[in-house]
Amino acid sequence: MDRGHPRAAGRTRGADGARPKGGGGGGRARDPAPVTQPTVRRNAGRRRFEAEAGGKVVGFLDYRESGDRLDLVHTEVAPEHQGRGFGERIVKFALDEAQREGRKVLPSCSFVAAFIERHPQYQPLVVD
Repeated sequence: MDRGHPRAAGRTRGADGARPKGGGGGGRARDPAPVTQPTVRRNAGRRRFEAEAGGKVVGFLDYRESGDRLDLVHTEVAPEHQGRGFGERIVKFALDEAQREGRKVLPSCSFVAAFIERHPQYQPLVVD
């Protein structure tokens, strides 16, 4: 029995001595709500790559095209979705698409530039 911890009082245990699963009983939740992974797509009409979750656009990466080059200008993720890797998913999608299309990229956005620094496999895509 966990007598030393004040929140342990009154908790029940199963016949095997284990606590029930599922977070039961009061108190605060220990784990955040599950994160819905976004779907990333290119929205050519708006000249951006978008992440959608729960039927809403939750992040995007604006770009400009010039011949065989994509200038990756600005990345933004809605405040309530920041810190979940959505921005990185958008950038990875954009870079993978540029690679498939045989394009070079100009990482004008500091977030994109930092991503490429951390993932050197994308360095060959950068405009000289």
